[in-house]
Amino acid sequence: MGKAAPAYISTSTCHGAGNNQLFRLNEAGQLGVGERCVEADADSVKQAICRLGTVDGPWRFDDLHNHLIHRLHSYCLTLQPHTRTLGLAPCDPNNTYQQWTISHKKPNW
Repeated sequence: MGKAAPAYISTSTCHGAGNNQLFRLNEAGQLGVGERCVEADADSVKQAICRLGTVDGPWRFDDLHNHLIHRLHSYCLTLQPHTRTLGLAPCDPNNTYQQWTISHKKPNW
């Protein structure tokens, strides 16, 4: 997510340093990094500036299949391996490109 919003989200190999590779998903369904949120329509997944004064979003995590599901479209966040971008696709429990790791992090303050 190192590009200015709004922009498509590309992917790269994990470097372990956090920054733009450490996303947050809150209890209200907002998925993002810093002030940028992950938004999706039927055609694409993009980063955009989060709506001012809001903390809600369209995402939920299915911990049975490790899917991030867009509530409105009922599709899963999917890595498009040929373009290394993110998109939405029908959820498939056997599709490893739809499986995400969510772990709880506590701030150090």
